[in-house]
Amino acid sequence: MVPVREKFMHHETPSATGSADVDGIVLLVRLFLLLGSALLAGFGLWRPLVGSMSGGARRALYVGSWAVAVLALVSIPLVDAQVLVAGAHAVLALAIPLVSRWPSLARWLSAALLVLVVVETALGRSGVEFAADTVYVVSAACWFGVTIVTWLVPADDGHRATLRPVPIALTLGMLLLAAGVIQLLLSGLAFDRRLFATVAGWAVLTVVLAPGLALAVIAVHARHTADSTSLVFRRAVPAVLIGFLAWTTFAAMPPPAPLPVAGVPVLANAELDERSVPVLISPHRPGRNLVHLPTGSGTSVSVEDAEGGRVEVTRRPGAQGWWAEVDLPAGRSSLVLHTDSTDATVEVDTGQAAGLPTAAGVDGPECAMAALGGVLDDGALELDECPADRLAQTDVVALRQLVDFLAARDVTAIRLDTDDSARGAAAAARVRAAAARHGLRLTDRVEPDAALVVVSGWESAFEVLREASAAQREEPAYTHGVYLAPWLLHGPIVKQVVGAGVPLSFDPREPMAVQYTVEVASAFASSPSPAGFQRWLAARQQYVRDDVRIFSTAQVNVMPMNPGEPHAPGMPMSGGGAGLWISGGTVVPVTAPLEP
Repeated sequence: MVPVREKFMHHETPSATGSADVDGIVLLVRLFLLLGSALLAGFGLWRPLVGSMSGGARRALYVGSWAVAVLALVSIPLVDAQVLVAGAHAVLALAIPLVSRWPSLARWLSAALLVLVVVETALGRSGVEFAADTVYVVSAACWFGVTIVTWLVPADDGHRATLRPVPIALTLGMLLLAAGVIQLLLSGLAFDRRLFATVAGWAVLTVVLAPGLALAVIAVHARHTADSTSLVFRRAVPAVLIGFLAWTTFAAMPPPAPLPVAGVPVLANAELDERSVPVLISPHRPGRNLVHLPTGSGTSVSVEDAEGGRVEVTRRPGAQGWWAEVDLPAGRSSLVLHTDSTDATVEVDTGQAAGLPTAAGVDGPECAMAALGGVLDDGALELDECPADRLAQTDVVALRQLVDFLAARDVTAIRLDTDDSARGAAAAARVRAAAARHGLRLTDRVEPDAALVVVSGWESAFEVLREASAAQREEPAYTHGVYLAPWLLHGPIVKQVVGAGVPLSFDPREPMAVQYTVEVASAFASSPSPAGFQRWLAARQQYVRDDVRIFSTAQVNVMPMNPGEPHAPGMPMSGGGAGLWISGGTVVPVTAPLEP
């Protein structure tokens, strides 16, 4: 009835510190509603053991039922609860005291109310978690009910003589403890420091400790009290009450952020200027690391490393967003993000392995966007190399077939742009060898009849394409086209020219690629990249490879599809929303599969 867990989570990434961002008012409404409902349902379950009720007890029952009903109705505007379910909750709460003179009917209505409490507490869970929720909530409600009944019923009442307090208390206490231990193990917090460092950790720990305390009270009572009076329930009920509140609190909270793992890039959220801002730290190894923030995070952010040094975020050519290079020590430490008014801390644990030199510097942004693909949607793919460290075999094939394609179109000259990275050098060698095989001339100048082939990294390609665009506006240049290496299919780069050809062994319009672009845009408001797509697939143990085709990029606001071809899920055909590989542009095939 009360979708509190969804309201709290709302597709938010847990905070970097691992503490849950929970709305206090919503949490209080949830706690009082579920606690009041459990008390009311618990009493109704044990109502047959109560004979006549005093006027004070009856008034207390009515006040409690009205409070539960009001809270149920308040939850409708507060957390967008379903009207019918909230209404049913309120009706059941009001009906229990009205039918209390008919114990059997009161018991059935209480059981229905308890079912609602279980469902609301276990919202979004299934399987073992749902079973543990059911056991904990029902056991706590029964404890509350016995406590209320033994308080209302005189000691000499014949109904009360049927109770066996200590065995019942032991059974309920052990059920609570078992359910609590199961929840602790399922939470993933039992054996790491988040158990004591996060609100969720303390909540689930209390879920276990509270029943343990109640069992200790039972043991002391049984040892030092000759009779088996029901005082045992009253003496232990504070512990059960605390455990129930902790349970409902934990069930409503989003899970804490996972612990950083050495070598796995960190994707966390930081609260900056009352906004949740995603932060990417790559490669998350000792030494030089790159910190990336999305474009909308603002210009006044600085990053403080473990040594206290501050670095202002800056733009990087060919990449979106804001970037800062920082040095991280081996092992555990933290980064602090500063704005004019707020600070936020992100925990890191770089381990002891060697760093990745190309993860920073001119090839750092491409490596970071590749790293992002491996950690999207709870991925945890270790980053052991950067795209610029080597020329992938798929790119070897694509570049060779690109030169074959140009030769078949009677291109006579190629201007080749490369850089000094391992990938750039290998790519240039492959292009030169293929050009020599076809007798194509290589030139270092801007020529009207030449084709421009760019195999450098992002930063160099960004500058070269900007210069090429300027040259084409002034005079005829590169009339045989501008062609980019596959790894340069990235929004800020291709948008420097009106159009470019890219040899690709995957289709950016196919469903898997579209899903990746949507996740990148949702998590980081960033443009996708081929290396990021490959790591996103690897994190899911999937693989996509087609025959190489030349795709054309163009700055238009539609993405043509084949006649009768259905749109891929999540892919808008116009505008600049999520699902487009190039925001405000398009990528479409302009050739059939190239000859191998």
